[in-house]
Order: sequence, then C-alpha cells, then structure tokens
Amino acid sequence: MKTANKKANRRQALCAASLIMALAMLMSCLSSCALTVKAAELTAGVEREKKENVQTDEKAFAEMMYDLAATLLKKSRENGSTVISPVSAAACLSMIAQGTGGETKKQLDGFFGCDTDEVKKGLYLFFEDTVSDKSGGFSSANSLWIRDSFAQDVKESYIRDVVDWSAAQIYSSDFSADTVKDINNWCADKTEGMIKEIIEGIDPLTVMYMINAVCFDAKWRDKYEDGDITDGVFHNADGSLSNVKMLCSTESRYIGWAGAKGFIRPYEGEKYAFVGILPDKSEDFEKYVSSLDGETWKNLLESDPGTGAWGGVYVKMPEFKIESDTDVKKLMEECGVSELFGPDCDFSRLSDRGDLYCSEIKQKAFIELDRNGTKAAAVTWGDANVESVEVPPQIRIILDRPFIFAVIDIESGIPLFMGTAEQF
Repeated sequence: MKTANKKANRRQALCAASLIMALAMLMSCLSSCALTVKAAELTAGVEREKKENVQTDEKAFAEMMYDLAATLLKKSRENGSTVISPVSAAACLSMIAQGTGGETKKQLDGFFGCDTDEVKKGLYLFFEDTVSDKSGGFSSANSLWIRDSFAQDVKESYIRDVVDWSAAQIYSSDFSADTVKDINNWCADKTEGMIKEIIEGIDPLTVMYMINAVCFDAKWRDKYEDGDITDGVFHNADGSLSNVKMLCSTESRYIGWAGAKGFIRPYEGEKYAFVGILPDKSEDFEKYVSSLDGETWKNLLESDPGTGAWGGVYVKMPEFKIESDTDVKKLMEECGVSELFGPDCDFSRLSDRGDLYCSEIKQKAFIELDRNGTKAAAVTWGDANVESVEVPPQIRIILDRPFIFAVIDIESGIPLFMGTAEQF
C-alpha cells in the first residue's frame, strides 16, 4: 500500500512538474510573441546608403546638445525628480525636421540654435560612433510608421533621407488596434522592456509617427563591495526624509563650477560615465537648475581642479529609480516653436499635401542606478496629422539632498540621459 502511494505521489509530482514546465514554455512563447511586429516593414532588405566624408563642426554640435539638454531638463521638472534623454529628443526632432520647410523649419532651426540639416549630420556621426561600439552598452533605433492610406502621399526623397541619415525602419499599416500593439512592442523590444507602452490608441487624424528609442545598460568599471554599501537618509526637496541605500566610493575625477561641485564615475569600457552634480548648500536648488545652461554644463565638464593633492573625491550616492513623462511639444512652444503645431505647418519636404501638422511630441524615460551599474531607456515620438481643428583635504560629495545627474559620452560630453533626483 505504501509503495502504491509512493508511486501515485511520484506520478502527481511528475505531472505537476510537467504542467509547470508547459506553463513556463507557454509564458515564454507568449512573451516572445508579445514583442512581434505584424506591420509590413517597407525597409526590410533595403540597404542604407553609407554617407562618406560627412563634414560638420563636432564641437559646435556638442555645445548645441549641451544647450538642448539644459533646456529639456529645466522644462521637464513639473513633478520634481525627472529624467530626460537629449539624444533621443534630438533624433526624433531631426526626423520631423527633415520633412519641414519654410518658416516651420526656420523655427526648428531657432529651437536648436543651428540649421537642422547640421543637426542631422551631427547625429549621424554621433550615432555611428556610439551605436557601432556594442561594448559600451548604448543603443539607438528609429522608426517611421505610416498609415496605409497616406503612404502614397509621402515623398520618396523623405523616406530615403530618414533611412540613410537616421537608419529608420519604415512600417506601413492600417493604424488599427494591431498597430498600437506593434508600436508598443517595437518600443519595448528596443528598450529591453524598460519602456513598454507609449500609446493607448491612434487618433483618426494621425497619419504618421516618427519614433526614436534609446537604451543604456552598463556595469560600473569599479565594482561596489558589500562594505561600500551603507544605510543613509536622503533629504527630499519637500523637507521630508527617506531611507536609502548609499553607495560609497573614492573617485579620481572631480568637477566644479559656479556654485556646484561634482564627480565623474566611469562604466566598464570607459566610453560612458555617470556624472553627479551637487549645488552648494548656499544655492537654492530650484534657482540653480533654472540657471543651468549649455555654457555652465560645458564649464563643469571641462573644469579640472585636480584631485591628486586631496586624495581623490569621496562620494556617497543613493541607489535610485526614476521614471518621467515629458511633453516636448509644450516646452518647444514655450521656446517659440508654433508653426509646426498649427495650420501653417510646412511639411513640404515630407509630402505635397498642405494639410499636415504635428499634434504631439512626447518622451518617456527611465533610469535605475544601483550597486551593479545603470539601466536607462527613453522613447521620443512625434506625429503628423491631417488638419481638422486648431572641494577640502579630501573632497566629499554626499548626494543626500536634491542633485543633478547625467549619463554622458565621455569623449564628447554629450548627455545620453540627464535629470534631477529630488524626492525618494
């Protein structure tokens, strides 16, 4: 009797294990299927034309990106802690700008502070350098989504432009509920699941989406040991306190300029680095962020007070996770861009139709920093619609109160991601 019971129990255990394995395989299948894109990719098999001898002022491009980063940061802080990706925003806006002409293009030139065709060239060289180096942990992807009924109205020259300069994947679909799934799946795939959804539905007037996705996943060059992690308290912007885990280290690169001090901590491969900037206690954090501009950012990165005499920079910073939604259209309007979003919009390099305008440009961004490294992602998207309506002996930097952070490309100093940590 006992033997029979043992056999029955064994059979039940085997059945249970088989069921669990089957369910796991089903979930795995569903998970992988969930990231498929059903829409027809018009660029499948199309070879991107390699641009030779692209001439641009890389220093001027980097300084333009510093200005853009500062503008986006200041205008994205509606809910306190924030994270934005200047390079994602620039990539999306560049695809939009490649379709504009006349006064609309002039306003976008003004927003960037230079000709948008130069932005296109600068981004081409930047991404060719950063994305081609797979070891760094940074990737970027662009896509264009066109409503079937509008495809015939899109100029071939515009499609060629965004394919060659922006490496965009072009999709054509009926803009049904399946397209919503496709777009969200594309974004989730390109951001390793960090940005799972950007749209819930599609307006009947929307005929095109221009989307950029960037993803960053890198380990620290110098790993944190158990003894480097302590309990700490973060002084939030609203006066409250939060218990946090503090990561302690000594860094060799100190930066300081105009009422703030900071440090640079590299990731594996030393192509990218984390930057922490702490305004002086005498500085009002709100006012300091509001005064931050591209010139200040440049001076901070280029400052070299030296640390050898001080024994390095002792750093404590919290582990944190921040997610943000930024209305890029709103901040562009505040900067004087209006024609792109109204009936006078000139999309003449995209289509001969005269009734196109952009109704929204948005960005979702995410960053998680812990003892292992940093993961971050962002998706920026815009649309085209048809018209209807209108330092001491050893420098100490303790990030236990609101601070500014960035993940940068070390060579150019261009921020891949930038934000403020104000509340935990």
